[in-house]
Amino acid sequence: MQFETLASSNISKVYAAMMGAFADYVMPVKLTQEQFEMKLKRDGVVADITPIAVENQQIVGFNLMGLGEWNGITTAYDAATGVLPAFRGNGITRKLFDFIRPTLENVGVKQCLLEVIIGNDGAHHIYEKMGFKPVRELVCYNGEPKGEHKLPEGFSYVGVDNLNLDDFQTWKDWQPSWQNSDFASRNILNRYQVVGVVKDGALVAYALLFRDTGYVAQMAVSPEYRRMGIGSRMFAFMAALAKKPLHYVNVEAEAVGSHAFLKKIGMEETVRQYEMVMSL
Repeated sequence: MQFETLASSNISKVYAAMMGAFADYVMPVKLTQEQFEMKLKRDGVVADITPIAVENQQIVGFNLMGLGEWNGITTAYDAATGVLPAFRGNGITRKLFDFIRPTLENVGVKQCLLEVIIGNDGAHHIYEKMGFKPVRELVCYNGEPKGEHKLPEGFSYVGVDNLNLDDFQTWKDWQPSWQNSDFASRNILNRYQVVGVVKDGALVAYALLFRDTGYVAQMAVSPEYRRMGIGSRMFAFMAALAKKPLHYVNVEAEAVGSHAFLKKIGMEETVRQYEMVMSL
């Protein structure tokens, strides 16, 4: 078995490995290759710091590594780690990281970040042995929001071009996870449908929706206009646009108000994850 970086292979091979490795996962991953490539772009995955394990010209293990800043620190984000079923039990996950660690240090990475599903005890144990420590608990939701999507009088929906996410920091009650962060959202902002709500010509709420899958990356309402039913109607509106259940993932577990809101509109908790960090 050889350890290389994704720079020596191609997207089609790592996509095939991803589908094979996650076919029996707690939450089976079903992505087209186009959606997979969009995930790589969103998460800031860099081929030169993404290690792969190769056997007979087949990728049998991988660690998709994004590069950026997290809380002001240069960070490598584990966007996905997987090993084909036939090759598990050989310590490949640890070997992938050991192979790429010197490269990460050489490009100035100070910490690694990942999420692991609570209940996936095998992966959790591996990451703890590697030095990762949980810093937050995150909750994922799926569902078909109930209620009407017609806005209160004086408010209207608009499409938004050139949304500057920096302008809405005070609208967020908790920090989105890496894949829903402003950094990641900017990477594929042109692929999201930006659903806005305006009153008197001013934006008072927005959401980032990927209509193909019903994935909602961000949703925020100006504090001045909360408790007016705007958020619930936006979710109903997005479900109508997507024509499928919505997915809203990695809500901070301690964000009590957000969980009460999501459950009230009919969203259902699916899994919980630990966000984990390891210093290099």
